[in-house]
Amino acid sequence: MLEKEKLQNEKNGSAVTIQVPGKPCFLKAIRAFIRTVACLSDFSESNVQEMVLAVDEACSNIIRHSYNSMEGMIVIQCKVFDNKLEIYLRDFGKSATKGALRSRDIKDIKPGGLGCYLIRSVMDEIKYTGSDLDGNILKLVKRKTRKKEK
Repeated sequence: MLEKEKLQNEKNGSAVTIQVPGKPCFLKAIRAFIRTVACLSDFSESNVQEMVLAVDEACSNIIRHSYNSMEGMIVIQCKVFDNKLEIYLRDFGKSATKGALRSRDIKDIKPGGLGCYLIRSVMDEIKYTGSDLDGNILKLVKRKTRKKEK
């Protein structure tokens, strides 16, 4: 089990990694993993919820679009720093095109298609690298915000 003391003692980029099958039934485990790492890294509850939402949406997209509901693994690595959490999602499915990563207009009300918009709106930094040989990597960064003094 992850220990808060260990993460706090290694805040210069300690890494925690899991690998899960790219199936919808494992999204709950992925959410629990992200929540645990983010909480142990002293993020606010609202920031934790935002990261869980972003990773859940990104992994759902990997399952649906990269693996196209075929078998595949998702490797999730969290790097903990003093002021931020970097989350790397790696899959070995079909690479996304730039056009596929764009959000549709938020005013275009219809089901689906807002995942990229949600991810961009809650994360501070996003970088996607796609390679059919080395796998696809989505890097999500959330920085800690200073608590307002009263």
